[in-house]
Amino acid sequence: MLIFKVVKQDGSPVKKAKVTVAVTNGGNATAITDRRGFVSSPITGGSYGKVIVNGTEAYEGSLVDLETVTLSA
Repeated sequence: MLIFKVVKQDGSPVKKAKVTVAVTNGGNATAITDRRGFVSSPITGGSYGKVIVNGTEAYEGSLVDLETVTLSA
């Protein structure tokens, strides 16, 4: 299970955002962030992929040690 936090550039949590984790050569999983900006998502099929927040790609890379995704302006 992948658990990470989604934050704005100022460090404040992103609440109730739709987050999709797309694993390269694997599956996709979608979840909603909680009031603290945390989201949990199952990852299957690999350890590399993309994190998409509200339809915009926010991260691409290793999902193994992912702790925080910071949204760009």
